[in-house]
Amino acid sequence: MGRARSLLALAVLLVALVGAGPGDLNEAGKSAYQRGDYAEAERLFSQALARTPKDPLLHYHRGAALTRLGRLREASTAYETALRLDPPPAVASAARDGLRAIGALGTPRPQRPSDETVIALTRVRGGWLTEVVINGAWTGPLLLDTGASVTLISPAVARAAGVAIGPDTPMGEVQGIAGRTRGHIVTLSSIQVGEIEARGVRAVVADLPEGLQGLLGNTFLARYTFTLDPREGALRLRPR
Repeated sequence: MGRARSLLALAVLLVALVGAGPGDLNEAGKSAYQRGDYAEAERLFSQALARTPKDPLLHYHRGAALTRLGRLREASTAYETALRLDPPPAVASAARDGLRAIGALGTPRPQRPSDETVIALTRVRGGWLTEVVINGAWTGPLLLDTGASVTLISPAVARAAGVAIGPDTPMGEVQGIAGRTRGHIVTLSSIQVGEIEARGVRAVVADLPEGLQGLLGNTFLARYTFTLDPREGALRLRPR
């Protein structure tokens, strides 16, 4: 009975999407991305692009989904296409960060280089969690997000990490797969992931969905050559 209901719901969705416009397909793709169905998200973004091939935001969204799927060459092409289409500043910044994060990636080597650090990840609905230490004061899981242009943390994490936010703290807007997020722009003294520590990491303090403490984005990841290995549940990091 449950399988029949699931099939019926899928049929209703497919019928609804047959006549959907690019905007509807984009929203459906974003929903699929947020629930961790990156293959479906990529398919929907591709359908939207078939109708509006010169939309830079759609190319960026498809690049983020491809990155999550490990299809890095295609993701790079999607980001580069977004940049060629004169995107808004927020989309251009996110696409450039995506390129920096995956530009030097290739097929994982069979032998681990001496300068490579392997970080164990925890699979959750919507992606992968990795344990981080912020400013040497807060330890907890952040959601790994190669599609986020910057690292995001919640106000509670900021307070626990000793991040001061005052009336003069600048505000900024971040482009992500779920849309634009606005928050205070801060600089974290350090972020430590496993044996790797990055200093002076730009981040945005913003309200996040319940249960999510932050996103580890490209202000950290772009400093390294990295490979996400979904089969092993591991993140491999090497200094650039």
